[in-house]
Amino acid sequence: MEGVKSKFKIWSVVLVVSISTLMLFLIFFFVANYTPTSDKGGFLFILFFTLFFLYFFSLLFFGELRTKLISVVFSVDSISKKSFCGLGPTKSYLFKEVIGYKTSVVQSRSGSYEYLYLIVDSKKVIKISEFYHENYKALKLEVIKNNIINLGFEQWRLFNEMKEIFF
Repeated sequence: MEGVKSKFKIWSVVLVVSISTLMLFLIFFFVANYTPTSDKGGFLFILFFTLFFLYFFSLLFFGELRTKLISVVFSVDSISKKSFCGLGPTKSYLFKEVIGYKTSVVQSRSGSYEYLYLIVDSKKVIKISEFYHENYKALKLEVIKNNIINLGFEQWRLFNEMKEIFF
């Protein structure tokens, strides 16, 4: 196995980057166009709106772009990942450091998508998904199943996802 690399589904990258950009634009637009008055209701609305969209922007930025929209390269003895659509810093793990992998299924309006988590020191360090990665099945069948122990299925839970994103 020499240099097997994950490939993004272009539409998923465009979707996440577009939504993130739109949210950031909306936040700046509302904050920049809000003129303080004695109206407490208007101020509270803008504050709530800003915090609401900052929360969802941070979910997209830290959750999707940092942890899921990642580029992964499998070499002979190690796995490297780059977050933020492959533009972030590289983090590498030796195959012998990887305890195993777990899979999970995430339901959405557009269908069900399998996620695969590589585990190092009881922590999910790499998330590969059917939603973001075009060659997910090939990576799983050709590389991961042959080199890493299957630790089983894990039920997807929103609370656990939030905990992994922010902590």
